[in-house]
Amino acid sequence: MTFTFTLTKGQHWAAVRAVQRRTVSYKLAWAFFGGVPAIILAVTLAGGASLWSAIASNPFGIVAGPFVMVAGFPLIQYWSVAMHHRNFPTLKGVQSFTLTPTHLSMSGPLHNTDLDWGAVRRIVETQSFFLFYISKATAYFLPKSAIPLEGQHHLREQLTQWLPGRVAFRTDNAAAA
Repeated sequence: MTFTFTLTKGQHWAAVRAVQRRTVSYKLAWAFFGGVPAIILAVTLAGGASLWSAIASNPFGIVAGPFVMVAGFPLIQYWSVAMHHRNFPTLKGVQSFTLTPTHLSMSGPLHNTDLDWGAVRRIVETQSFFLFYISKATAYFLPKSAIPLEGQHHLREQLTQWLPGRVAFRTDNAAAA
C-alpha cells in the first residue's frame, strides 16, 4: 500500500502536537502548570477570598501556568515546525509512505527511509493521523487525509495483522467508517 501527500506546516504542527500529547512529560507538565495554579486558587478560596480577589492576589501564579500550556508551548512548537519547513528541503514536495508486510518505507524528493516493522514500537490512530512510534516520544506520521476512507479500514486490518499487539486504533464511528 502506498500513500502520497504534500506536507503542510499545519499538518506537521498538528502531528507534533498529537505525538506530544501522548508523552509522560506532557502529562507531568499539565500536572505542574495546571495543578499548582489550581492548588493556589483552592487554598486562596478556602481562606474565604472571592474568585476575583484570589486571582488578583496572585495573577501570575494562577494564570501563567495554564497560559504556558494552552498558548506558550503550542506557539513554540509552531515556530519550530515553521523553521523546519523553511530550512529543511526534505519536507518539500510529495512525500510517500509505502507499507508492506515486512516494512515501512518513507520517501520524498530528497530522502528515503526504510524501517523493518521491528523498529516500530507501536502505531496509534488519532483523529487526523496514523502515528508510527519508533520510541516513546518520536513518531513518523501519515495524515489520514492521504488515505481514502475505504483504504483506512484496509490499512487498520493489515497493520493489526502485521504488528499484533502494537496497534491502537480509534473505536469511534468516524474511525469505523
